[in-house]
Amino acid sequence: MTTRNAFTYIEIMIVIVILAILTIAALPDRESTIQEEGRRATVVFEADVDYARSLSIARPDFPIGIKVAIGNNKYWLAPVATPDTPIAHPRSGQPYVRQFGAAGPDGLKNVQITALDLGGDDILKFDALGGTDQQIPAMVQFEAGMAAYEMKVSPAAAKVTTTKKETTNAEKLAVQDAKEAQQAADQAAIDAAQAAQASGH
Repeated sequence: MTTRNAFTYIEIMIVIVILAILTIAALPDRESTIQEEGRRATVVFEADVDYARSLSIARPDFPIGIKVAIGNNKYWLAPVATPDTPIAHPRSGQPYVRQFGAAGPDGLKNVQITALDLGGDDILKFDALGGTDQQIPAMVQFEAGMAAYEMKVSPAAAKVTTTKKETTNAEKLAVQDAKEAQQAADQAAIDAAQAAQASGH
């Protein structure tokens, strides 16, 4: 009776294929997860509009605005008189800044601010009655994966409405998925090779 000390080439290839399939199957639905980050960004923005508006109504002599730095993928709440100096967050005491993208917190890392229309400037101001300084609805757009979330703030009552639109990022995501599948297959091949070496060959 003979004893086998190694895997055959076919056995190694079967292991590689199985590991690659299991790895790909275990990947979460990345697109829906990314789009959920975009939806979360809209909820955060709407809450910040409500907060800035309420502060401006409470203190008409010290109105608060939302300044958007689209190039830095963030916005912050600041006094209209000193828009580059964020107010302190009421809970953390830190500057009231919302950062998106890679530098942002978990849950917002795939979000980009992609469009802005605040009447020719980069700050949305609120008056003593809770209206904005705009003649037409202000607009901020967030993008996450294949979805763009266009948020409009009405001039009179600062009512926020959100419209979700599909974008053309399908190719980008397909490339990313193919890259992840290739990485999974490469890792499976490495694991199989190490297993073969450990068995004596």
